[in-house]
Amino acid sequence: MTQVTRRLATVLAFSALLTAPRSAYSSESGGWYPGFEDAQRSASDSGQPLLLHFHATYCGPCRRMNREVFGEPDVQQRLRNGIAAAEVDVSEHPEIAQRYGASTVPRDVVVFPDGSIETVNVGFMPRAAYMSMLASIADRGYTMAAARQRQLDLQRQSDQQITPESAQAIVATDSGDDAPNDTADVSRTEDDSVLGLEGFCPVRLHEDREWVKGSPEFTDTHHGVVYYFSGQKELQE
Repeated sequence: MTQVTRRLATVLAFSALLTAPRSAYSSESGGWYPGFEDAQRSASDSGQPLLLHFHATYCGPCRRMNREVFGEPDVQQRLRNGIAAAEVDVSEHPEIAQRYGASTVPRDVVVFPDGSIETVNVGFMPRAAYMSMLASIADRGYTMAAARQRQLDLQRQSDQQITPESAQAIVATDSGDDAPNDTADVSRTEDDSVLGLEGFCPVRLHEDREWVKGSPEFTDTHHGVVYYFSGQKELQE
């Protein structure tokens, strides 16, 4: 298995997160979704972690985080990368605070794609530490998305293996007839291969966030799905 093949699951998961719906950001403020429901819906649709920052207007540390952390452009950008984030005022939404155990503020709670819920911060957190926390949350989301992508690839490969041609081959074998040699592995022939990312290069998408068409000259296969790369350099990275 090549290094590119080993990286494909992570690359594809990252690509999926890059192409996640962003319609709810039309009314964004500082990287946050407009409300809890918007962020929850986006996280569910895209497979991203849901980050909830619980705060209150009477909370001094909350106001300090607003000034020193959330007003910084790099933090706002990080909130948009691989995370669906929303602020929740516990005074306005006590039922949400109770649901996620936000008994004190400020507090950050994450709902990961696998359904697990974790409190990742309680109290004031400096900007650098908060940035590191956001990166860790996104990375865990990518890992879970990669695992989900592997499951989908395996399911797709399994579905491919039962085709009319292969079913006829099985019947012929069971009846004692000689099955044609070219039907022994029908799902792996060139005509039946699934082309991943519609032929776009996954490495260019991951590294440069550019949709660049790959070439049939540079290919690799991951769980039965064929991916095209834009050149030898991308194939070997």
